[in-house]
Amino acid sequence: MGGRSSKILTPSFRVFVTTAKKGLFSGLSTAIFHEPDGMPWAHIIYLSMLSKRERLDLHDQIVEFLNQQGERTNDPPDAILKNLRRFLEEQDVTREILLNQEPIMSRNEALRGMIKVIEEKGKEVED
Repeated sequence: MGGRSSKILTPSFRVFVTTAKKGLFSGLSTAIFHEPDGMPWAHIIYLSMLSKRERLDLHDQIVEFLNQQGERTNDPPDAILKNLRRFLEEQDVTREILLNQEPIMSRNEALRGMIKVIEEKGKEVED
């Protein structure tokens, strides 16, 4: 099992969330991009002690959190990202959370990660 990607479409915002490796020797991290312009919203780097499964579970929790925020509020993106930071800090699972900055993972890298996830899912179905 590779990474994971999700698209969140709410009345307040649209984002693309991807959890993938940046490189061969790096662990999974999560990047969030604003749709449709692809501007980076956040990059979340997890503690090295977290397993791949735990990081993928966090991806799902982040997606659920953002979806709820987008459905329930009309807060500006900065407020939503501050809430996300607070949510993650309470869980004590991150090494670094970069908000509205140049991502460590580019949009092209995220899309390649998404394609890889889709290809791997196809292989699982064939088996």
